[in-house]
Amino acid sequence: MNFEIVGEITNIEAIAVGRRIRILPLLLKRYRKHIKYQFAICVETDDSDLLTPRKIYRVLPDEDAKKSNYVRIIDNEGEDYLYPAGYFVFVEFPTEVEQALLRVSKEKQEKIKK
Repeated sequence: MNFEIVGEITNIEAIAVGRRIRILPLLLKRYRKHIKYQFAICVETDDSDLLTPRKIYRVLPDEDAKKSNYVRIIDNEGEDYLYPAGYFVFVEFPTEVEQALLRVSKEKQEKIKK
């Protein structure tokens, strides 16, 4: 069976568990380049330990939060949490910049977990 990507992939979700999902790493490796990540710059905070003004944060998809004017952000502690959308300005970056930001973010999260 063959599939053709006809548009931008914006979210990947596991829809199987157990042995059936064993190809997920292969799929991510093959199609991750089509995923468009979203980033935001913090412009306001009520807790400077969790959010830092002028810092770039990764936004995670959350349609329910969006309906309530909130966004799911990976904060300074490496956790995803809901914050008011008004705390951020949303930005788009070239793919090369996104990849660099994701790499740095992954390295930081690994340090936090240790």
